[in-house]
Amino acid sequence: MGNSLTTMLDDLRRQFMRSRDEMLSIASDLAARFSERAEQHTEDSDPFPYANFEDIRASGYPLLPVPEEYGGWGATLLDTVQAQELLRSGAGSTALVITLLVLAVGGEAAAR
Repeated sequence: MGNSLTTMLDDLRRQFMRSRDEMLSIASDLAARFSERAEQHTEDSDPFPYANFEDIRASGYPLLPVPEEYGGWGATLLDTVQAQELLRSGAGSTALVITLLVLAVGGEAAAR
């Protein structure tokens, strides 16, 4: 029983693990979507980019700095900075907010 649980957990980890190239590709894809939507956010519309944050959640991006042993992507500091820079190219304010989350999550994971 314990062996099958270990196998199942290993399979789940592999499903969510990302290579450096995958992490940067996800950030680049998100930035492209953000950029396409930027024109929709004018003074006359709702200025909060809810769709950007839904895309971030759906992509699993908040797992970026979480170590792989905790089910995250295991990004290094350099990977994280480069991914955040790509996000910024699509929507600076969205990237800023996510930076705060990534720092908090990554810092907590590093402390464990």
